[in-house]
Amino acid sequence: MSDELSQDQSDELLGEFQARGKIAAVKLYREWTGCSLVDAKNYVEKIQPNDTPASTPTENDIEIQQIDRILDAIQRGNKLEAVKIYKETNVASLAESKQAIEKLMSQLGVEDTGSGCAKVIILAAIISAGTLIALT
Repeated sequence: MSDELSQDQSDELLGEFQARGKIAAVKLYREWTGCSLVDAKNYVEKIQPNDTPASTPTENDIEIQQIDRILDAIQRGNKLEAVKIYKETNVASLAESKQAIEKLMSQLGVEDTGSGCAKVIILAAIISAGTLIALT
């Protein structure tokens, strides 16, 4: 498929970004073009609106940075890192974070290359150990 979009598609993509966020826009671009996650993310980053000055980050800017980190981790095939970032950002449980990342990967059409069970157990142990150390 072609990476070139019509003006109507470009307008729709920008509207999707503004209405539902970066991930929705990346997903839509991938559906239209069949390109990789990296290419879709890069394209959407080029078109995203930049209304706020860089010197005064908003809550939305911070959320977009976290989404970028999560997408980068997924792109590198590092589901564990994506789960960890999600957990820290959303103050969610490990199970909720894992489910959210798996759902996101599914929505983006990214294949999970491994079961990840051992990695999740290790992450839980690391987080638990860190919590115990912080409490002592």
